[in-house]
Amino acid sequence: MKFSNSVVLVTGANRGYGRAIAREFLNRLDEKSLLLLHSRSGAVPWLQEANDSEKSRCKIEILKGDLSESIKWKELFDAKVSDSSFENAFLISNAGTCGNIEKPLLESGHMLDEMASFWTSNVAQFIPLASVFKKKFSKSKIHIINITSLISKVNVPKLSLYSASRRARNCLLEVIASEDASLRCLNWAPGPMETEMFYYMKETMIKTNTDVEMWQNMQPVKTDVSAKVFVDILAKDEYKSGEYIDLFDVWKQEEQ
Repeated sequence: MKFSNSVVLVTGANRGYGRAIAREFLNRLDEKSLLLLHSRSGAVPWLQEANDSEKSRCKIEILKGDLSESIKWKELFDAKVSDSSFENAFLISNAGTCGNIEKPLLESGHMLDEMASFWTSNVAQFIPLASVFKKKFSKSKIHIINITSLISKVNVPKLSLYSASRRARNCLLEVIASEDASLRCLNWAPGPMETEMFYYMKETMIKTNTDVEMWQNMQPVKTDVSAKVFVDILAKDEYKSGEYIDLFDVWKQEEQ
């Protein structure tokens, strides 16, 4: 599948893996396409650093919104998207936080308002966003992708909120895929990457004497390397809808 005449929305596109995904798509979209970059503050610094050739390949719009608060997605889309008749529409739910990881869950002192903010930002916001996206681009072939983590499959001390929220998003997307066969849904685990979140996790786990050897030996993947593999998978469009795919499993299959 080529990415001609496509609309792509990347949440958390201002930095980290979201930035790498957005830049990879920027290199593949054409003049009939639209790239929607979500940022909590509305700022996307890397875009200003991109050269004119890159920025002229497709139309680009920025969506501002704090995922921990109520966002009027329909109004945002209506303001930024004048024509919704694209061949393909990709929603890439990437933005997320890890919560308080300095103490075990029951010793962390989480208050109810903190928990509500965390779950709204990391899980609940995905539902109205996906719903409005599906309606807005109903004429298109819709692809909904959840950027997840291997930690959604295993139990890691002090990462309980991060793990549980990723498991919840995985489950939501699996159910969405089972409810609507017309959708292309994918849970993509991009590997541990060179991002601020990874280094925060690593430093905090070592500082709190948690699985120190594992974290010391963990080598992160460059975000642009993982993003290329990810977009290649979308281009091939061979995965089973609702499937979970991990970067390292892809690399293992390529070695065989």
